[in-house]
Amino acid sequence: MGCANEGGSSGPELDFGNQNWDEVRERFIAANQGHVFNGWEDMDDKAKESLIQQCCTFDVNHINQLYENLVVRP
Repeated sequence: MGCANEGGSSGPELDFGNQNWDEVRERFIAANQGHVFNGWEDMDDKAKESLIQQCCTFDVNHINQLYENLVVRP
């Protein structure tokens, strides 16, 4: 299971289609946000699915860009 576009996102439209959990995690790791998944191995499938769905509601790269533009270099 992976991301499904939940709609209602205030950021760019996201459509991750049928990506699996590992693909979503890799997206965060590539954006230097892998810490979001600390404790992943200790979660049951329901908790993992919930975390993945939460992660699918925004674009992690866009959040990183906003942080850079608004906090690091305002």
